[in-house]
Amino acid sequence: MVQKSMVAVYPIRYKDGNLEFLLIKRATLSYNWQCVTGSVGKTMDALDHPEGESPLECANRELFEETGYTPAITLPLDISQEFYSESAEDEGDASPPHLQELIKEIQFHNFIARIDQRLDPVLNPAEHTDWKWCNFEIAYKLIKWRVEKKLLRYVNNYLINNPLK
Repeated sequence: MVQKSMVAVYPIRYKDGNLEFLLIKRATLSYNWQCVTGSVGKTMDALDHPEGESPLECANRELFEETGYTPAITLPLDISQEFYSESAEDEGDASPPHLQELIKEIQFHNFIARIDQRLDPVLNPAEHTDWKWCNFEIAYKLIKWRVEKKLLRYVNNYLINNPLK
């Protein structure tokens, strides 16, 4: 069995001293705003991904492919797999049951990427249809699924204590 491995990249910037998150809207799940995500190497039948790439290399590749950005800093986050479990007490909707099952089989690698470029992101319309730079409160409202809300809150809290300036 092939190990399934994915990255989640939270692009951030500081504008006028304020922290902003980049969210992108999926084309296939048009209600879903999210961070940049992707599979590591050829682990999830992605034929066009480099074999043997590291999670960090994947994070930077996916960020560039999905937004056109090259980060000034890419910081890995040490978040255990249990962080992904969803419970009824969490805010937001549960992700669809088939995705909850898939999550159990995937090793996740989470990153924060500081973006210093001031140009708008360049999206691949087959994957994403819209983008927004927004503060934590707006980003939290846009994100639908509990697990993603938890991660966004974690990233925001991390950056409050450890700014990437």
